[in-house]
Amino acid sequence: MATTESVRITDFDFAGSEDGNTHVVVELRNDGYEYQTRTVTIAGTCGEKRREETETVTVPPGKTRSVNVTLGIRFELFRMGGDLSFDLE
Repeated sequence: MATTESVRITDFDFAGSEDGNTHVVVELRNDGYEYQTRTVTIAGTCGEKRREETETVTVPPGKTRSVNVTLGIRFELFRMGGDLSFDLE
């Protein structure tokens, strides 16, 4: 996990979405004194399949924001052998 300045990834979780794909939630925290806008890339890999989603979010000073994405990887397969990676720019 990469971090940029005062914004960092503090937590993440994943579960099955209503359509059966993998839903990922990433928490970002801004420990600075100004609003910060960052782009988070969430990548999921399962076997040969790789899916990536990118979201841009503005985090107020001293606060957290959640980023929610659904990856096009079936959750039943992902939970048995999937891998997540994050990039914060």
